[in-house]
Formats: sequence, C-alpha cells, structure tokens
Amino acid sequence: MTFNISVNTTSGSRVMIFKENDWSIESNTVASGEGEYHIETADDSYRTVLSISDGKKLEGFGKITPYLI
Repeated sequence: MTFNISVNTTSGSRVMIFKENDWSIESNTVASGEGEYHIETADDSYRTVLSISDGKKLEGFGKITPYLI
C-alpha cells in the first residue's frame, strides 16, 4: 500500500518529512513548482512536515497522518 502527504508550497521551498516514531528524516527535497506538493510514504504512522521557502519563511506541522491513495 502507498500512503500520501500533501503540502502547500511555493516554488523552491525545501520540504522535510520526519517520521515521528524514531525522528528519522524520510524525505528532504526541494519543490519544483508552486501549490500542492505530494510525498509518498510506506506506512500511516505520524509525520512532522517542515517547509522552508526561499524567503526563509518556515512552516511546520506535526502529527500528520498520511492518507491511503
């Protein structure tokens, strides 16, 4: 099964996904476009999502539950 996390970003934003059960970095990418950005995950455990824009604006969300696609 594949699960998904969606994040709204601006072009060039760095998006980091942390698995909350062991705080490992699951994904560390730069969004190429603006708008909704999707990351696939292997399970539905909680994630913390950080998005850092080129203008150095930081947004973070915790206890995100990936949804089944």
